[in-house]
Amino acid sequence: TSDEGIKALDSGQFAGWKRSIGSFVAFADSAGAPSASVPVCRFFSAQFTSHFYTANAAECDLVVQRWPEVWHLETRVAFRTFVPDAAGGCAPNTWPVYRLFNNKPAVNHRYVTDRRLRDAMVSAGWVPEGTGPDSVAMCAPQ
Repeated sequence: TSDEGIKALDSGQFAGWKRSIGSFVAFADSAGAPSASVPVCRFFSAQFTSHFYTANAAECDLVVQRWPEVWHLETRVAFRTFVPDAAGGCAPNTWPVYRLFNNKPAVNHRYVTDRRLRDAMVSAGWVPEGTGPDSVAMCAPQ
């Protein structure tokens, strides 16, 4: 469960990892979630001790096909959120969640909602991944 993962993270079980600041809201399941919400795939890589999330169903299928030995599909419904439009825009009452890739052999992704933090990470060499010029990965309810 996520509580067990948080406890393992906080106890130092994963060397070099620590809880970071920030969060975003999502729907735990389809009960009570708006019909426009979509499921988010969650992958885990034992090789990188890292999770990867996507709200894009085609991207989820691509990761399953392209990197089955690296990324294990844990679930196709980790939570529910919204996808940006083709230009990377989020619907009213939602805000962007940016996904960034560290572009290093020890693969890591970060998910942030703060545009200034996103821009600082891009300036530090992180690669934005998502839709539109701002590379929005998903849209979270405000």
